[in-house]
Amino acid sequence: MGSRAWHHPTMGEISPAEFIPLVEQTSLARAVTQWVLDAALDQLSSWTARGVGLNLSINVSAANLAEADLIQRIQLGLLKRQLRPEQLEIELTESAIMDQPDQALEMLRELAATGICVAIDDFGTGQSSLAYLQKLPTQVVKIDQTFVRDLIQNHGPDFVLVETMIGLGHKLGYRVVAEGVETPEAAAILTNAGCEEAQGFLFARPM
Repeated sequence: MGSRAWHHPTMGEISPAEFIPLVEQTSLARAVTQWVLDAALDQLSSWTARGVGLNLSINVSAANLAEADLIQRIQLGLLKRQLRPEQLEIELTESAIMDQPDQALEMLRELAATGICVAIDDFGTGQSSLAYLQKLPTQVVKIDQTFVRDLIQNHGPDFVLVETMIGLGHKLGYRVVAEGVETPEAAAILTNAGCEEAQGFLFARPM
């Protein structure tokens, strides 16, 4: 599932890029994350009961890093629905990680210890150092869509950056996912560059 717009009764479709940063600055951040967590785990439970073997990714915001019981709530949600930790992937943006690097590192280590997969979202935008990246107990890096969308001009700087990020991710032991793939040509370029997974409008709209 992608990030879906919020349908406001008078303002129409509002992008998550507009309302999530506002939510993160308020006391609603915890409640919104809990609602998303419950709704996502309910959906995962429904798929599992029907024999659909999918894993599910959930985004956690920088504001949630200050919640001492976040990991316990995630574990409780899995336990209540009899879901395995490896069925869940938690995504945290590179920028959020670098805003609070010590807090993020501690939380990601605790998450990884539970068996939950951890992913760095919007990779390439957070100005993290290689020394810090090596410390992160993450399994996945998701290359930000801003680097991916212009890949048709595959001899330009975007291609060099994406190819370098894929290679770096693999050398650090990560699975690499490309975001924002919109054309078959871009998908082919990423495949040739060794990228294992991709998401974007080429495959499906957010749902």
